[in-house]
Amino acid sequence: MNMLAERWDRFWHQNDVLRVRLTTFRVVFFGLLAFDMWMLMVPRAPRYGVNGFNVSHLPFLDGLLPVPTQALVTLLYLVGGFLALRVALGIATRRSLQALTFIYGGVYFWSQADSYQHHYLISLVLLICWFLPHEFLHGVDEGHAMPTLTHVRSWAARLIYVEISVVYFYTALTKTTKFWMNGWAVDKIIQTDSMRGFLSFCTGSLGLEESVAYAFTAHTIMLWQYFVAFAFLVPRLRPLACLSGPIFHGLVEVIDLKIGWFSWYMIGLYYILLFPDRWFLAIGRPIGRLLAPFARLFEWLVRARPIEGGAAIMAAVAAGLVSAALVEAFVPVAGASVTAGVLGALVAFAAWPRADKPVPRPLLRAGLQVAGVAAMVVSLRGSDALFDYHRFWGGDLSRRGDLHGAVAHYEIANAVTSGPARHFQLAELYEQLGRTDDARRAWLEGLAREPDSERGRRGLARVGVAP
Repeated sequence: MNMLAERWDRFWHQNDVLRVRLTTFRVVFFGLLAFDMWMLMVPRAPRYGVNGFNVSHLPFLDGLLPVPTQALVTLLYLVGGFLALRVALGIATRRSLQALTFIYGGVYFWSQADSYQHHYLISLVLLICWFLPHEFLHGVDEGHAMPTLTHVRSWAARLIYVEISVVYFYTALTKTTKFWMNGWAVDKIIQTDSMRGFLSFCTGSLGLEESVAYAFTAHTIMLWQYFVAFAFLVPRLRPLACLSGPIFHGLVEVIDLKIGWFSWYMIGLYYILLFPDRWFLAIGRPIGRLLAPFARLFEWLVRARPIEGGAAIMAAVAAGLVSAALVEAFVPVAGASVTAGVLGALVAFAAWPRADKPVPRPLLRAGLQVAGVAAMVVSLRGSDALFDYHRFWGGDLSRRGDLHGAVAHYEIANAVTSGPARHFQLAELYEQLGRTDDARRAWLEGLAREPDSERGRRGLARVGVAP
C-alpha cells in the first residue's frame, strides 16, 4: 500500500517540467486560441439562437440561461480572443485566463450550434491551466514572482498529459465499431483526390481491393491512437510518439477533414509536451533569439519606474476610445456599437492604474492593449472571417425566406472581402425582389470573377444582357 502511495505521489508531484515548456505552451496554445476564436469561431456566431431556438449541451442550462443571440455570441468570441492574446503575451495571465475559461466553455456548453468535440478538450485544458505555476516572466502576474528555475514541478502540468491521454484512448475506443473497422468511415472521410489516388495506387500495386486499404488504414489509426494514449503517460514511448503525432495530424489536414484548427493545436502540443528536452531546445532556441526584442520590451515595461496616476488615467481612457473606434469602424458585426463599447471599456480597465501600484510606462502599457485590439481587427479583415460571418447569415436568411435580410448580409460580405464573393447568390436574390438593375450589376461582377460560369451567363440572359 505504501508503495502504491509513493508511486502516486511521484507521478503527480515529482515530475520535473522544463520551465520554458510552460512559457512556450502559454504563448503557442493561447496565441492559436486567440486567432482561432476570431477567424474560425466568429463566422459561426450567426447560427446561434436562430428563431429563438436553442438546445444546450447541458440540458439544465436551458432553464437557467436565455437563448443565445448572434450579437451576444459574437461579442463573447471577440472578447475571448482578446483575453487569449493577453494570456499568450503574459499580461494579467490569471485574471485573463479565468475570464477566458468562462467565455469559451460557457458559449460551447450553452448551445449545440457548434458541435466540434475538441471544444471539450480545450475547455478542460483551460480549467487545468488555472493551476499551472505561471512564472513571473515578461509581466506575468505582477507581485507573484518565482525564482528563476530550470525545472518546475506541477501536478497541473501532469494533468494536461493525462487529459490528452484520456482523449486519445476514448477516441480509439469509439473506433471499435464495424463502420470504422471495415474502412467505411475512412472511405467517407478522405475526400481529397491525391490521397484517394495514393491509396488506389498502393492497393493496385499489391493486387488488392481498395476496401482493404481503407480497412487497413482504419485499424492502423485506431492502434496508433491507443499507442499515443500510453505515450503521453510513459516517457520512454514519447520519442516515437512525438515524431508520428505531427505526421498523423498533418495528414488530417492533407485529407481536408473539417475540424477547425484542432490539428495545429495538437502539432504544437506534441512539440511542447512530448519532444525530449534536447530536441525541444534545438528548435526553441533559434525562435527565442528572434523573439528576444519582445522579451526585453516586456521586461522594460515591468521594471520601469512608476509615475503619477494622472498620466496613466489619460492613457487608459485614450486606449479605450481608440480601441472602440477601431472596432466600430472596421468590424461590421451584429451589435457592433455595443461590442465596440465593451471592448473599449475592457481595454481602459486593463490599462487603468491601481491605487496601490502606479502603472509603469502608461503609454506603452495602454499601447499594448490597443495593439491587441488592432491584431483582432487585422485578423478579421485580413481573412475571410467577416465574409463568412455575413455569407453564412445571408444564406440562412435566404433559406428561411427573409430575402431582404439575406441581401443585406450578402452585400456586406461582398464589401469586406477582396477574395471569394457571393455575387451570383446576390444576383438571384435581386431578381426575386424585382431589382433588375442590381441583379444585372451583380451578374456582371460575378462573371468578372468567374468568366466561364454557365450560371452567370444564364443569369445575364434572364435580365436581358447577352453574355
